[in-house]
Amino acid sequence: MAEDTKDKPATPINTEHQKGTGPHPSAEEIAALVKSSGYLLEGRIARVFNSHCPTAQTNVLHKHPIEPNRLVEIDVEDHYSEWFEPNSYLRRSVLVECKNNSQPVAFFTRSCEAAYNIYRITYTGFPRLVEVSGHNLIVPHRLMAERWHHYCLTKEVAAQLCTFKRSKSWELDNDKPNHYRSSMSDLCLIAATGTQPRPSHLTARGVELEIAYPVMVFQGPIYTVREEFEPGPFRITGRREVVVEPAAHVQFQHTIRLADREINMQVDIVTETEFPRLLNSIEAERQKFVSGVREHYDVFMQAAASEKQQILRCSPYSQPPAPE
Repeated sequence: MAEDTKDKPATPINTEHQKGTGPHPSAEEIAALVKSSGYLLEGRIARVFNSHCPTAQTNVLHKHPIEPNRLVEIDVEDHYSEWFEPNSYLRRSVLVECKNNSQPVAFFTRSCEAAYNIYRITYTGFPRLVEVSGHNLIVPHRLMAERWHHYCLTKEVAAQLCTFKRSKSWELDNDKPNHYRSSMSDLCLIAATGTQPRPSHLTARGVELEIAYPVMVFQGPIYTVREEFEPGPFRITGRREVVVEPAAHVQFQHTIRLADREINMQVDIVTETEFPRLLNSIEAERQKFVSGVREHYDVFMQAAASEKQQILRCSPYSQPPAPE
């Protein structure tokens, strides 16, 4: 019989480890280090997804679309597919990069023409374009997403950021923004190229759309910075004031380069507490995408088949989509 240790005193912890003077960090030091990292944040974000449907994955590796020997890790990603037929679906993908910023990150905002942000909605698959009255429209335009997608309803966007560090006094940290931008570029590249292979689907008849949302979640505080101008007499002179405000959600415009083209994208920057609200908005938009495709399903099917046939003419695949 195993010895009963219930009433025995716990083994004492090495005091050297507790003081941080031993050869290894103590349990308390490990806990402090882990709390200051982004590892726990990734798990908490995954649990937000899984509270709706247990499909979120963490630390997912993708092949870099430009550098074949490099892998890109997405901290958290979640996918949900709505099937119209066995070979026909619309898939919503949320790709999340988690950042545990020890110092505030400030985003420089400006007013925008929100309707033009419809071109920053990220989607891959078939069809890319849908014909309406002789004009080829992008999928969001065909579904009138300018009326309901949150990219198209915002009044302000950001395209520049800064953060801070302390030496003798507070100063701008010129290195950290490059790190954030690099992470953002990788996130956008995976979103822009799709999270699943497409070529094997060219011989299948059906709508195959993936709507992607690149998101960065910050555990620490984020701020918006904007310059306000109060014009003086005859609007020639005036007073300029910098306004800094705490923020929960910033829409950041970011451009990536893929092969020989530039792709303009929009990234949702949110705090951890704001993320569930963003997810609710994304779910409402997914439902609008699905209902729109269902309403015009025959048009989408015809456009998808036409695009696949056009690609097959220039590819090794010899069999066209099976007839209906």
